[in-house]
Amino acid sequence: VSLILRNGVPECVRAAAIGGHFCAIVQEPEVAAAWIPRSLLPKASRLVDRDGAEEAEPGVSWCVVRFGCPGSSGGGVKVPADPGMAGHLCRQLSEVPVNIRLSSAFGGMDALLVPEDSLPLVAKELVK
Repeated sequence: VSLILRNGVPECVRAAAIGGHFCAIVQEPEVAAAWIPRSLLPKASRLVDRDGAEEAEPGVSWCVVRFGCPGSSGGGVKVPADPGMAGHLCRQLSEVPVNIRLSSAFGGMDALLVPEDSLPLVAKELVK
C-alpha cells in the first residue's frame, strides 16, 4: 500500500522496516511517501487520527518485483543487478499503459512497484 506521511513515520512503517518486510520511504519536497505490505496497515481512522498518514491511492495494492543477480548460495536475488538494468526494464515497460514506480535503494536492490491489477499486463511485456 502507498501512504502519504504527514507527521513523521507511523508505527506500521516502523514495523515493516524492523520486521524485514518490504518498506520504501521517499521524501519529496512537500511530503513523504511510504510503501509497506497492506497486512501491516491499521484501520484507516487510526492511521489518519493517530499517525497522521493516509493511503495515497485508497484500495490500490502494489506488487514488488525485485530484480538483481543471484548470490553464490542460490535462493533468489542476493546482489544488485548490473548497472543499467533498471533503465532497460523501465524503457521496456514505457509502452505499457500502467502506473509503475521504480524504487532504487542507494547501493542496494532495485524494485519495480506495480499495481496488483496490472501485474498480468506487466508480466506479459517482461517475458516477450
